Amino acid sequence: MGKTDSSTFKEGFKLDKKEILSLIMDENVHYVLKEFSRYVEDYPSPIDFCLCSNCVLDVIALTLNSSPSHYRCLGRHAHREMEEVQRICHDVRVAMKKAIVLVKKRPHHG
Repeated sequence: MGKTDSSTFKEGFKLDKKEILSLIMDENVHYVLKEFSRYVEDYPSPIDFCLCSNCVLDVIALTLNSSPSHYRCLGRHAHREMEEVQRICHDVRVAMKKAIVLVKKRPHHG
């Protein structure tokens, strides 16, 4: 039996992996990008962190890897309480600061 992009669980029900990947998102991606943009904008000049794409992507990946996932289906309005959003953003900021320290110590751009 060959590999396909879909799996059959019951007769008549197929799970298309590409479709699922396009419809499910980890909300933390949104929070990490938002907090990283805020960090760069609010940081006193001159910023002492490399903003090349390699360093930025490393910080984003490290932050996401150290944060709990918050998956949701796109197209559905998932309402989060303000306190929960504030807690998630706080956790993201803490993880991001640790990631920046790590990337500054061992950058991949050179």
